[in-house]
Amino acid sequence: CMQKSLTSFIKGVGTGAAIGVMTVAAVSTMKNGKSAKRKLSNALLENKYMRKTAKIVYTAITVSVALILSYVETLIPINFGIPGIKIGLANVVTVTVLYLFGKKSAVCVCALRIILSSLLFGTMLSFIYSASGAAFSLLGMILLKKTGKFGTVGVSTAGGILHNMGQLVAAVLVTQTPKIAYYIPVLVISGTLTGVFIGMISSLLIQRLPKSAKFISLDKK
Repeated sequence: CMQKSLTSFIKGVGTGAAIGVMTVAAVSTMKNGKSAKRKLSNALLENKYMRKTAKIVYTAITVSVALILSYVETLIPINFGIPGIKIGLANVVTVTVLYLFGKKSAVCVCALRIILSSLLFGTMLSFIYSASGAAFSLLGMILLKKTGKFGTVGVSTAGGILHNMGQLVAAVLVTQTPKIAYYIPVLVISGTLTGVFIGMISSLLIQRLPKSAKFISLDKK
């Protein structure tokens, strides 16, 4: 059953990517670029079928990018000397999607990325740690963003810290070793540094990506 689901998703990714490439190519060949993009956005909004297709395309693309970043990070020869600490490049996609497409899109993309990355180049233990960290992080970022009092970097920083806290909670439950809670100060510092870094990159992406892309948000019915 899992293999059939994975095969169906891969086929969906391929179909969605193909549709996305054709759409981008068609728009880029039109003379009036900005006007053409606005017309395309309006057409997709009015057509429920095209809107659903656009959701699939954007979800497939963002999940693919997140998977690639997750894999690339495993190839980067950086050793912080402390177990569990990493940059978290895939979180750039999560933060960007949260701001451009909304919370439902962010949850969907993050969940698919964790499941697929665990199946492709992870273990059940890595899935547990990733899922717990993502749950803490996403919930915190969604709530802070909703207040409107924090910028992208602030929200991302909180997400980085909460992600580490979520993984620490999972580690305590799995290993039955409460003493690793002394690890909290190190995780807070690393979460702050990586959160600021991810937030700065996400902020640049959010500013440069077209705001018209919000029309395909999964938060909208």
